[in-house]
Amino acid sequence: MPIQKNIAIPSVSALPVLTDLFTPIGAGPWPVLMFCHGFKGFKDWGWFPHMHKFFCEQGIAVLNIGFSHNGTDAEHPMEFVHPERFAAQTVSGDLAEINNVIDWVCSDGVHFGLDPDQICLTGHSRGGALAILAASKNKRIKQVVTWAAISAFGFSFAGADKHAWKENGHILIPNQRTGQTMPLNYSYWQDIQEHAAEFNIPDRAAELEIPLLILHGAADTSVPVSHALEIYEACIHSIFIEIDNTDHTFGAGHPFTEESTFTTAMVSVFSNTASFIV
Repeated sequence: MPIQKNIAIPSVSALPVLTDLFTPIGAGPWPVLMFCHGFKGFKDWGWFPHMHKFFCEQGIAVLNIGFSHNGTDAEHPMEFVHPERFAAQTVSGDLAEINNVIDWVCSDGVHFGLDPDQICLTGHSRGGALAILAASKNKRIKQVVTWAAISAFGFSFAGADKHAWKENGHILIPNQRTGQTMPLNYSYWQDIQEHAAEFNIPDRAAELEIPLLILHGAADTSVPVSHALEIYEACIHSIFIEIDNTDHTFGAGHPFTEESTFTTAMVSVFSNTASFIV
């Protein structure tokens, strides 16, 4: 299947949004699954760069977004080599970059066989929350799917000392996988607080006038299933599917190689998503 790696899409910041495009064989036009990774995630994490194997077989193109401030780059796609970029990320910045990528789909993307009238915005964890917010404002998005989404941006920082965060200018975020501690500037928290009403995820879900599919692992200890239920209860026309006996990443971790196989939970997530799109 045709693959375009690290398409550099201009963004609102000085850095491009590096995006991978996977399209089915043929001319198209193809519906587009536009995917947003979560906090401490990146487009080349685990199974994210491999899920196209499922969706392209179903006639769905996959556009895998790497936000400009996730800490990686094209030469180091799976390493946090830019802690200063990670530190400077904001929800507002990610939302603006989603719109930049949608602009690209509606212009350059059509030359790759993408259908700008069939964009399904999908995200994992914080990326799912971003998808809901972006879709509530951007009418070019026709469907939303969340995978293990959070229902509040402050959830991960409930135990953080906000006064110390402000005084120091940053906090250190541990990464259990790499052993790194990564700085996150106080501007991240400021952004959430200054846009508290706008960034209220259940409220934005309630405003959606397009289909919303919510998928969440029943055994998710990172983001409890109660987050999915809060979003589901807010959006009266949403669909909620709880995936039994699986965790935040649906049973698969990092690295996920070419020889790795999709777990039963991943197949359930993918098949439900594909059926929702087509």
